[in-house]
Amino acid sequence: MKEFKCPNCGAKLKSMQVNKTFKGREIIECEFCLSQFELELKAENQTRDNSAAKASKKMMQDIKNKVAESNLEKLEREYEEELRIAEEEERAKQLAIEEQAKLNTQVQLIIGGFIGIILFLLIVF
Repeated sequence: MKEFKCPNCGAKLKSMQVNKTFKGREIIECEFCLSQFELELKAENQTRDNSAAKASKKMMQDIKNKVAESNLEKLEREYEEELRIAEEEERAKQLAIEEQAKLNTQVQLIIGGFIGIILFLLIVF
């Protein structure tokens, strides 16, 4: 047995107090204030409220999914940017190493040239 609350006076009514049925709707009459209300309307309102709650939950889930996708895309862009920067830094290091190797070779050639000239001068004189 279900209990219902009178929308007019707030009294608790039991489902067996259904007085009339009109076009499939149960009409309850409050024994305290004599107001009548339809039982089906409460069920319809609850169904409508449940539908609205489900729609609201779905909207919230859609928003969460979009935010998650947006955050994921943002993280992917940040990762790609960091990867690009790391690659550029690696290329710059490699170029610096190559330049240093060229300079070392040139210095060795110059030193070798001076040593050759000094030896030549020592031998000739």
